[in-house]
Amino acid sequence: KASKFPFINLGVAWTFHPKMPRYLHELRELTGNDRGAMYEWIVAQELWRREMLRAQTPSTPTSRRDHFGTQMGFWASEKHEIDFVVNGKDFYEVKAGTTTPIEFSWFLKTFPKEKLNVISESEFETDRIQSQNLHQFLYRTASELYYNSDNT
Repeated sequence: KASKFPFINLGVAWTFHPKMPRYLHELRELTGNDRGAMYEWIVAQELWRREMLRAQTPSTPTSRRDHFGTQMGFWASEKHEIDFVVNGKDFYEVKAGTTTPIEFSWFLKTFPKEKLNVISESEFETDRIQSQNLHQFLYRTASELYYNSDNT
């Protein structure tokens, strides 16, 4: 099965990207798969950064603070995928365009107790799905996102 290995160092990502964006206006002009990949890399870097900060806090159990890194995978079925699953409990889907809650109705059935964070051009919130734009995601504190309340 294919694996996903998103960049968590955007300097490296931009250096090796085929279009080699160097300026903010070049990043804004990316479209399609190029824009989607860049969004995913930005989110991957931010999720990794937040997990590193969380692992260093005194309230984090020692077993979690003693290892470097975090478990950041993805989930996929034949029809659907979730871009990031952090520590097996926090779900993130990244879309470079607009979305609606209806697009994620399958998530509610597949994961009946979990919550989904969507990063897209759309903003909406339901009981278990929250969508915000990339700017909001980057400036929001971790406590404002849907995290599993289990601190293990």
